Amino acid sequence: MRDQIYYWKCDSPSSTDAKKRSYFKEKYDQAGLAEAVLAACRRLFGDAVLGADPLRVDGNHTAFRIRLPDRACFFRADDGSGDDDYMRAESALMARAAAQGLPVPKVLHTDVSRAFSPFRFQIMELCPDPPLDRHHKAGTLDQPGIARQLGRCLRQLHAISLEGFGFIDTDRLARDGTLRGLDTSYADYFFKRFEG
Repeated sequence: MRDQIYYWKCDSPSSTDAKKRSYFKEKYDQAGLAEAVLAACRRLFGDAVLGADPLRVDGNHTAFRIRLPDRACFFRADDGSGDDDYMRAESALMARAAAQGLPVPKVLHTDVSRAFSPFRFQIMELCPDPPLDRHHKAGTLDQPGIARQLGRCLRQLHAISLEGFGFIDTDRLARDGTLRGLDTSYADYFFKRFEG
């Protein structure tokens, strides 16, 4: 649980070298990674899984496009190191955002157990449109239109009220489904990693 963390990428217990290995595209070159992704997906979808295509994106997760006969899904996994079950919280927060009418992909499955795969993972709906970055680089991004849409989304997102502050208490979430921040005040969260 992230009870002693203010910002995950800086405060995680992984070494700088381990972070570099898990954040950059070279992580996709690990032997057996694609096979492990396929095996995890087949536990959920069975033989309907036609393939898994690595998206080769930077960041602290590996991402694959999962091909099924009638659709494609997005597969997102961590590197399996450490003891971090936060995908559980991310999935619950996405469900809460969807309930508020926010346009988020539906999470189809979350597994933080590592009982059947070497990593924790989520499978969710695949957003059909190209990422905004692709439009930006091509010079086709409608910045004023996107800004208006993002403003509406942020207004809806900030209207969601949760008890507590900071990272979600994943132990409590697993126990009774309650979405609650670990800290009692914003100051408690904000000053968590400051030296006294």
